[in-house]
Amino acid sequence: MHDLGEFSLRDVAECTARVRRLGHGAGSMEEAASRIVTYLYEDLSDHRNGRRACALVRFYKTHPYGLLDAGRRRFAEARFTGEPAAPGARWLTLLATTGDEPAWCSVAGSRDHQAMPFETAGDAARAPKMVRLVDQLRLAPGLDGAAPPSSRSSASAAAIDFPTGDVFLGCAPMNPAGRPLDAAFATSHRICSMLGFGGLLPGGDLFVVVLFTRVAIGAAARELFKTLALAVKVGVMSFERGPVFS
Repeated sequence: MHDLGEFSLRDVAECTARVRRLGHGAGSMEEAASRIVTYLYEDLSDHRNGRRACALVRFYKTHPYGLLDAGRRRFAEARFTGEPAAPGARWLTLLATTGDEPAWCSVAGSRDHQAMPFETAGDAARAPKMVRLVDQLRLAPGLDGAAPPSSRSSASAAAIDFPTGDVFLGCAPMNPAGRPLDAAFATSHRICSMLGFGGLLPGGDLFVVVLFTRVAIGAAARELFKTLALAVKVGVMSFERGPVFS
């Protein structure tokens, strides 16, 4: 196991080598993503107490609404009523999840995040939790209503600022006021930080892995996750043209 509180170059090299191989033999992007979140949840540790460092690990991908699988489509239709979504509109889709609670260990167990509209600033008001979380990680500037792009349907993440060209990194503290998620969640699971890393797939869709951690992650250690983002990209991008869902 690797100590997240003292994450080093050696640690990221070992994790990167493992993550790059996790897509081998998978039957879909969803299966590869599930292997990745399971590995990170089980491997990253807090050596101060020997416990897992993450309470929850999730993998999201933007995906055309018209190509969602049946389960996520039913979720979207039941939760987001009103004018039907355009088939080509990108939705932020929960592809894999695992964590301390049984309900966190399956996509179907998620009450709020299976699929969320991700096209315009107005969508942040309709699906505030995760879409605003992505914005607070500074992964998608504009979703809070400040000069949003008129459309992201043809290249969903084209307007996102990627300082390194193809990967991003963001970290936000979990403070007592509950930002960016509710205080009850942060308190009951002793969450002190949230780390997001990901990038763009060749076709223009966004992927993001989010770690909810019990340990503070130093600036130097956070930067190492840019390398891990590239490994995740390698692990899943062979499935970009399908199959995406298991």
